Formats: sequence, C-alpha cells, structure tokens
Amino acid sequence: MAAKIYRRYSDDTVRLIRENPYRLAYDVRGIGFLRADEAARGMGIGPDAPERVQAGLHYCLSQATSAGHCFLPRAVLVRETSLLLGVDEALCEPALGALKREARIVVDPERDPSDPAIYPSQLFRAEGEVAAQMAALLQPVPDSGTSQAIMQAANALSLTPSDDQVAALKMVLAEGAAVLTGGPGTGKTTIIRILVNAVGLDESRIALAAPTGRAAKRLAEATGLEAKTIHRMLEYSPMDHSFRRDADHPLDASLVIVDEASMLDLPILPSKTFCLFCAYTY
Repeated sequence: MAAKIYRRYSDDTVRLIRENPYRLAYDVRGIGFLRADEAARGMGIGPDAPERVQAGLHYCLSQATSAGHCFLPRAVLVRETSLLLGVDEALCEPALGALKREARIVVDPERDPSDPAIYPSQLFRAEGEVAAQMAALLQPVPDSGTSQAIMQAANALSLTPSDDQVAALKMVLAEGAAVLTGGPGTGKTTIIRILVNAVGLDESRIALAAPTGRAAKRLAEATGLEAKTIHRMLEYSPMDHSFRRDADHPLDASLVIVDEASMLDLPILPSKTFCLFCAYTY
C-alpha cells in the first residue's frame, strides 16, 4: 500500500499526507475513509476537524452510491455523517460548502430547494449526459404497418399478446429509442420475442445484449438469436480499460436491444459507450 501511495504522490508523499491524510481516501484506490481516518487520528487530528467532516460526508455519499443511489437528500446525508463521525450536524454545512467549491459534489436544488439533492460530481454529470443522449435518440420512426407486423409476428410464434403488450410494441416500433419497464411476469420477454420478428430485419442486423453472461444466455434462449454481454458487444479491452466500439466506431446494427438494463452502472452509459443505444433504422 505504501508503494501505491508513493506512486500517486511521488516525492510529495510525506508533505501531502501530513497536510491532510484524508486525501488518501479520495486519491488512492484501496484506502477508504475508515483507514484514512485511523491514520489521521494517529497523527493527532481532532474528531471535529473540517477535513475529517468533509471526508466523512464524501464517504457516506459514496456508500450510498454503492447501494445504488445517485444522490442523497442533504438532510439524510448530514444525519448519517453526524452519526458516523460522532459530531454535531452543524459542522456538516461548512464542510458541504468546501466539497462543493472543490467540485467533489453537486448540490441540486431542483428536487427540493429546502432539502436539495447532493450528488457526487461524476454521477451528476453522467445522469445529465444519459438524459440528454436518450432525448437525442427519440426520433420517430415512420409507421409502416406496425399493427399488422405485430400480429403477424405474434401468430408466427403462436403467441397472443395482451392489449398492454401490443401498446408497448407499438411504442417501441414508433420511436428511435425506448425504455420498457415492468415487474417479473409482466411479459417483457414476450415483447422482445415478438419485436425481433416484427421488425423484419436479417439476424445480422439485430444486436442483443445484457449486463451479465447469465442474462445474455436467457435472452438468447428466449429469442433464438445470439446475445452477448455488453462488454463483449462493445469489445472491451481489459488492457487499457476502454471500449473499441464507440461513437467513432459504432455497432453495425439496425436494432439494438439491451435486456436487464436496470442492472447497468450509470457511469458506463454516457460518452462514447453510448453508441450501444443506436437509433432503430429498420
């Protein structure tokens, strides 16, 4: 761990850690707040030191994001940090201001001006980028006998879709991009089966993907087509942690379906990897 820290800070290691040992929790993977706090307390830094409160806020927010949240209401974040550190909640307000000035967090009042949402900066940017790029993909597709295509595909599969499923299929077929949600057993897989038949595309023009290998296997079994993990589809390179498929080298497909998309981590969606969700061109 000492070698990892030295690689990060080089000859400034001792000076920087003496100035603020909590920077280890921000800068060095594998050293979380609890370990940095232990070091700081050993150096004589008090329990109510501003840098400790800032690091505690950042830690509580990161724990929330690990649990699947994009933000925490300020009141919740302040309360949890106060309990974690054993300090008065009043100390958290100036610490939040410092984190905001350092661009580590974003305070978004749109949710509730009296209790704004506190985001990690990178998740706030990612959420905005995903929303903007999804909106850009919402280009209507000309209607070419949608209802007839749906029923013909359903009959070919010996399926009888419900009215809700037909409505969902019409929505998907009419938009350049669509998000389909529903609990277990509501017929999402049936909709996918009908969809890949209704579009009238050659199999080579349809790309199916899912976040995990197991989910991809289920998707392949349901549709009878090849399905890949998202990382495999985008040709992920573990050597440099990048995707070979990006905005400059998009997928060669006319219809892309991502099953279990709610399992995706938000940061994987924006920027160049968003080419996964190309517009339907059938």
